Amino acid sequence: HIPKTKTICSTMTNAPIVEVIHDESNFETEKQQKHISSAVLSKSWSVSSSHIPTYSGGKITHCYSKGLVTGSNDQSVPFLVLPIDGDLVLVDAQKGVKIRSIRQDDIQDNDEDYGIDTDAITAHALSSNDDILITCSQNQLIRQYSVRDPSHIKTWGKSGHTLPVTSMKFHQSNVFLATASVDGSVRIWDVRGAYITHVFRPYQGVESNGMRGVTSIQWKSTSTKELVIAIGREDGSIAIHDLRDTDDENLVFLHDHGSAVTCMDWKNDEFFISTGRDSVLNLWREEKRGQEEGEGEKSKRKRKKKSGKNSPRHFYKRIHTKPVYEQVEGMVILPSEDILVATAGSKGIVRLWLSRLSEGGGFSRFECIAEESSSQAFGDSKGGYMDLLHCSLSDDDESNNPGQLIVADAENNLLFLSLLKEQQLTTVRTIVGHNDDILDL
Repeated sequence: HIPKTKTICSTMTNAPIVEVIHDESNFETEKQQKHISSAVLSKSWSVSSSHIPTYSGGKITHCYSKGLVTGSNDQSVPFLVLPIDGDLVLVDAQKGVKIRSIRQDDIQDNDEDYGIDTDAITAHALSSNDDILITCSQNQLIRQYSVRDPSHIKTWGKSGHTLPVTSMKFHQSNVFLATASVDGSVRIWDVRGAYITHVFRPYQGVESNGMRGVTSIQWKSTSTKELVIAIGREDGSIAIHDLRDTDDENLVFLHDHGSAVTCMDWKNDEFFISTGRDSVLNLWREEKRGQEEGEGEKSKRKRKKKSGKNSPRHFYKRIHTKPVYEQVEGMVILPSEDILVATAGSKGIVRLWLSRLSEGGGFSRFECIAEESSSQAFGDSKGGYMDLLHCSLSDDDESNNPGQLIVADAENNLLFLSLLKEQQLTTVRTIVGHNDDILDL
């Protein structure tokens, strides 16, 4: 009740006197103003859409899956598997929108003394059918997830490594999985039974600078029957193992890099390409001993008697070294009749290198045929590029589309580069993986 006359109120003795004076002429005007103010000001907000961090650095994976977003098995949707603060998120590759996370905040196993998330994912691998996702966490636990069914979790147990697992990769058959660690060892797992079949440790036959941590692993994917894996380490060495060997007779050891080997891959059954932080691109030719050399049985027996054991049936001969003048962090071999390689690294420029093949096993030296323009390249002043991969625009393996390159920069942005135009790399879109601190809106 608002008094219409002058009133003097006193609540107690010696209390201050309060005078309430009201003018009847302004009463209706004030009432209307209060009504308008209450109608204009909102009391609550609801989120219509949001952009949340989806990438904080690390290995990126691009693949296709049916029923992941729409729930229908008729439409195949491209998506990315991205590491973010100890978790993995599935992101729509076309819209850049988070679909869901792998851990889904269900696993909380923090170290109370140090505030460390011991369940943080350190490495992951996705099967070639884009369904099985294997992860390894800080506490060395290996878990198996289904991309289509997020509730399905299977724990394999401890990895057996003494230091964190930094890399994992499926064999093309989806039967074997390789885990690589900073401790220098690589363990091969049978996915069907979740048990270890092979353990490969650093080769002790040559001198090393003491840095034996594994920096890259690569299966030979020219055929599902091939069970060959290449292991690159910090000291610049490459060990190529055949899983069918019962001993080290067919171990191939390459030591032609001066720093950590970051990327390796095969081209057909003849060529092998390796690169690393020593700023060179090495081209190797795989040959069979005795066939190319014309070695007879008598020479084989003489060589065996001299060395005391059989020499490897396969050996790799370095036939070309191309200086690229940057520490290479990502390399992919693109579909081509020749050897076409894309690289990205510390300079922050994606470049294409071509070596033309001819009949009779001939080849030309690598030459740069295309690179990002200076206006679109990330550059070296901000940290350069950290990872690179090639993706197709559809899940049809018979498509003739050259696809796209996805490159991750040091600021956790994902750039999609088109390969449609020859000798030209153009950025078609960008996914901002992490906004860092929001200072203004």
